[in-house]
Amino acid sequence: MLVSYSNQSIVPLDELVDLARRFAVDGIVEVETNEYREYSTNNSSMKGEGKKLQEVIIYFKKNLETNKSPLNYAEVKTM
Repeated sequence: MLVSYSNQSIVPLDELVDLARRFAVDGIVEVETNEYREYSTNNSSMKGEGKKLQEVIIYFKKNLETNKSPLNYAEVKTM
């Protein structure tokens, strides 16, 4: 599985990686981070709280024995 993520997202990165580990083979999740140039306008954005925009790529091999969707929040909370 491959997930593209921004450090300006609502869900904290560590929570998303922890969730991915639940569905990854042997809990192995790779994370790569790249600085990304944010589109600028005349209005300043406060989304990043002063942090530079980063693109994060999260990838892992899904454990096919785990037959639950990571997108079903109700099921994830009970795991």
